[in-house]
Amino acid sequence: MTLSIHFDDIPQPVFGVNISLNNNGQGVTHFVCYTYNGRTLTNKRFVDKATFIKIASGFWPSVYNPKRINYFEVHGLDCKILEEEFS
Repeated sequence: MTLSIHFDDIPQPVFGVNISLNNNGQGVTHFVCYTYNGRTLTNKRFVDKATFIKIASGFWPSVYNPKRINYFEVHGLDCKILEEEFS
């Protein structure tokens, strides 16, 4: 028997952004993180903008980005975390 479904051994991260307008014309933005195992989306977590950037850039380790890959860089997006250096 051959299965046409392939399940990943390692869950893949999925990052999403929803931008919409509310009734008074102001923008509303939601950020969400998931893991995908080839079958379902799991570990859904809504986060704020700063947390989303830190997880997706690999600045913070998390279940969504355990290898701390900078997905902005991988996908050619000019985004980065700026760090101040104190002398």
